Amino acid sequence: MLVVTFAGARISGNPFDYLYDDGLTAEQRAELSAEFGLDRPLPAQFAAYVGALATGNFGVRRAAIS
Repeated sequence: MLVVTFAGARISGNPFDYLYDDGLTAEQRAELSAEFGLDRPLPAQFAAYVGALATGNFGVRRAAIS
């Protein structure tokens, strides 16, 4: 199950392309990739993913804008 959810999130492409429709510069994309660990090798990303789940960290919370 862990492999399926991890792979599903990675196969869909670069998440920043979907989140930022107006486009990003290469520098902005690299900065965001580094911030979220997407610039690391897949085995390192998977280890971080499993480690975060084991400690109860289920991701980044985004507050609603009102």
